[in-house]
Amino acid sequence: MLGLLTLPMGFGFVWHIWWMVIASVAAIFACWVKLNFERDKDYYVEVPEVEEIEGKFLKSNEGRNYYFEKNAKYYKKWKPSDQNDSTVVAK
Repeated sequence: MLGLLTLPMGFGFVWHIWWMVIASVAAIFACWVKLNFERDKDYYVEVPEVEEIEGKFLKSNEGRNYYFEKNAKYYKKWKPSDQNDSTVVAK
């Protein structure tokens, strides 16, 4: 919202429409104050909800390796691995 209000402010500055500049600055200031006093800004996702979403995603992609195995000549650098990335130890 603040970004949208800068458009008429910039237009007013370029064309010297001072009432538009003043109105835009006042609206920007009012939105800024409202935003700073807003208490419920954050969005938290609970662990069970994340597990449910990730489970659906992983189930929907179970057969995707077939595509890569079928077209392996186009993906020379791609190598299937049963290890997790966390098991790789840097030397």
